[in-house]
Amino acid sequence: MKHVDVVRTAKIAVGCTLSFLMAEGLGLRYTNSVITITLLSILGTRLDTLRTAGKRFAAFGAALLVGALAFGVWPRGPFPAVAVNLFLYLGSFLVLCQRFRLMEGFSMSTVLMLHLWREPEITAAMVLNEAALMAIGVFMGIAANLYMPDRIQDIRRAQEQVESRLRGIFTALAVEMEAEPGPARESLNDRVQGTLGELGKILRQGILYAEYTEKNRIFRGKAGDYYSKYMEMREEQRQLLKRISLQVYFLKKPYAQGKMVADFLRETAASLSEHNNAGELLASLEAVREICRRQALPESRPEFEDRARLYGIVGLLRELLELKQDFAERLTVEEIRRFWKFFLP
Repeated sequence: MKHVDVVRTAKIAVGCTLSFLMAEGLGLRYTNSVITITLLSILGTRLDTLRTAGKRFAAFGAALLVGALAFGVWPRGPFPAVAVNLFLYLGSFLVLCQRFRLMEGFSMSTVLMLHLWREPEITAAMVLNEAALMAIGVFMGIAANLYMPDRIQDIRRAQEQVESRLRGIFTALAVEMEAEPGPARESLNDRVQGTLGELGKILRQGILYAEYTEKNRIFRGKAGDYYSKYMEMREEQRQLLKRISLQVYFLKKPYAQGKMVADFLRETAASLSEHNNAGELLASLEAVREICRRQALPESRPEFEDRARLYGIVGLLRELLELKQDFAERLTVEEIRRFWKFFLP
């Protein structure tokens, strides 16, 4: 059975019902329309709801202006000649909505303006009726989204899964580098590729959770876009790991330099953390690179090719760690206080 969004279901059912009862209680006409307006106003996040509400009010104002000209000033004949007024309204209003990026309000405003289309004349009371329907529906949508479920636990769970997969990838790459070419090494490579795929799915879901959370923090204070930046940083690291795994796969033989890089991969796996700024790891990697640089030159072409690949792997690892260092250095004071305060030295 697919997941049922109980909260959203309750919001729609209760919000639409309350809107209808309010419109009926005020003695408005065409009260069924307020149900559609409320339904379309309950969006996925607070920020989307508020942004769309603003656009819909702007579109409604434009629709009143166009409708007054198309239905009120332009003479209307009997059916089907009255369709000319509808054509004028739809064509003009659609151009305005496209020009000023108000398409979110096109359908909703048009539904309300059609109430005026067939009336013999447009009065102030009729305009107020349509404005009241719009206001009730939109503000009920905003009120319904004052409560939004928190996804912080989902994000934290995704972060734990991300870091667990990364540790597994670093460890598996280290073992693969030390293994002789053969079935065992093929199996290790398959495991790395599978884990990279799993990591990609977790990161995509984590980014969705992060965007949802950030768009719902407008009433609670917002510490930048920390979660999105974290997930995007890990995705960039995942892309580098895919390139590293390809280089590891083509190593022909274990060498002493490869053992040093493998040990560094294990060190990285052991110290991998959201709150590690990668400074010590970068220093350790530079020491490995310097030791490898001072060693004797390769004695054969295969060794030369493998040493070149190892040098490339070290360079990619440096890029990977610099991504984390840049992430840590770009954190704002508020983000550090909120997310890292318990981990600072």
